[in-house]
Amino acid sequence: QSALDDQIRQSRQKVEEVATALNELNRASRTTSAETALQLERLIKEFQELRGAVELAEFRITKVESRLADESLNKRAAAAVEPPTAPSDPIPTSKKELLQHAAKLTHEGKIADARGAYREVIKRWPQETGTADEAHFRLGELYWQEKKFRGALEEYIKVVESFKDGAWLDDAYYKIGICSQELGSLEDAQIFFNEIVKNHDKSPYYKDATLRLKEIKKRLTREVKKG
Repeated sequence: QSALDDQIRQSRQKVEEVATALNELNRASRTTSAETALQLERLIKEFQELRGAVELAEFRITKVESRLADESLNKRAAAAVEPPTAPSDPIPTSKKELLQHAAKLTHEGKIADARGAYREVIKRWPQETGTADEAHFRLGELYWQEKKFRGALEEYIKVVESFKDGAWLDDAYYKIGICSQELGSLEDAQIFFNEIVKNHDKSPYYKDATLRLKEIKKRLTREVKKG
């Protein structure tokens, strides 16, 4: 527990440092050079990794604290000759159970814990199609619910980049398009909706992607004419 506490403190401090550096680079990027752009990309990646590490550490320490509390209660109950309390749920050991646990936490509104559980899945099975891609997509959905569209976008992109044969691919393409719209990147949204229309015509998102693509093209045409 002490080690996890230290890890969380160090990670949070590093997150703050990286966030400060990102803000400075964002200001500088208005007159950016290629070197500054590469530095910005590196810091963004570092920020994503640190945020994931904090979420995972917080999830694990919650489980440690829960287990310690159970042990303390059971010792007191044994001393009083009382039946021990039922232990809190440990971290599930199988990927299926862990995904189900994360979904249960989401349903209960324990969003931070759910994110930590999905991070645990990714930590254990980082390249496994059908497991890690679902965890990344579900993480994106949790950020989406909080309207943290950049955080959501990062997770959806990981699905597209690393799990091209997975069942979550068209879901991720569609949500990347939606996030891009929310962030005002119509050109990016056009690319990903177009991917669904051209290569995923059996997708349940096909019809909506087609409509959104038409609307985006109209908006881009109007903007070109105004310009």
